[in-house]
Amino acid sequence: MKFTPSVLAKKLDNGMTIQLSPLDARMMDSISTAATNTDGSYSRETSSYSTVMVDPLSEDNGKNKGKLSLSNAYRHLDALAKSGELPSDIVKALKRRASFGDGVGSSGEEVSHSKTKYSSAYNPYKIEDRYLNVFMISLENNSNKIQKISLDSILVVIGYNQISPLKSEYYEKIYATSQFVEKMKNLQRFNMANETIIPPGDRVVKFFAIPSVYASNSDFQVKLIKNSEVTSFQFKMALIVETEENVNSEFTFKDFRYSGTQRREFFAVKYNDSTIPLAGHSIYVEKKASVGRASAFSLTIDPTYKKFRVGMRKEFSWVNYLKSSGRIPLEYSEWIPL
Repeated sequence: MKFTPSVLAKKLDNGMTIQLSPLDARMMDSISTAATNTDGSYSRETSSYSTVMVDPLSEDNGKNKGKLSLSNAYRHLDALAKSGELPSDIVKALKRRASFGDGVGSSGEEVSHSKTKYSSAYNPYKIEDRYLNVFMISLENNSNKIQKISLDSILVVIGYNQISPLKSEYYEKIYATSQFVEKMKNLQRFNMANETIIPPGDRVVKFFAIPSVYASNSDFQVKLIKNSEVTSFQFKMALIVETEENVNSEFTFKDFRYSGTQRREFFAVKYNDSTIPLAGHSIYVEKKASVGRASAFSLTIDPTYKKFRVGMRKEFSWVNYLKSSGRIPLEYSEWIPL
């Protein structure tokens, strides 16, 4: 999505200068990922992940369904991160997959289509595989008085639709479960509050979003309404169609099931400066990116024999495997008791 102009600035009579910029919401992928990766110490960042997983072979389907402790597996991953054998963001991604199950992870397909080349896993403005329309707003107080801006004073007009920004309460209901803890943190960091206070001489930069709206008219306005005064920001938008061809390559899950046992293997990949926890065992790769280098990692849990192992293949080239089977074999550690 391209917007013209990319940013507009208006000076108000009360000494406020407001800059407004519509964004391609995929830009928030990189911003959100960077914020998450620099959030406090590594150990504190991963401590909230559940250290149990449901035993898939348990015959008890009720509340007391058998659970497996992952504490030893997580301690082993932490030790590998500390020694430099595994990147800390890969350890975090593997823990997320094991703790939260199939509800976490992606195929990387959205990264293939994104110029930012970052996963959307931490972007609070992507809900159920759909991006919201996002705006960045800069509020600069050049007066000698405290100024306040209410989110209710902002109105987006697209065609005949008048849309108010989504408030934090909307996101809080969606991100109420622990698997969305990182999105919720980023929402607190970035989203414009219901009322923003700007002290004299300060500048505040925040974001707000509206639901995606189809409109045949490419013109739209953002209006700031305060008392009887209306300040309008006029923009044009154009849809940019990307035609990049994708290819699919898979990661091996050798010995995933055999002889009555059922193993769970969780994958994470690093490439294009992005860390991607995979929902399954495959990932989409752009042809133009297939000559680049990547690394793949896995955590395998064997609930039958209560053991785990770590797999990895570092710094490989996609193109070498795409020419053959498309499967990328990982090198596995010895089995370790849970």
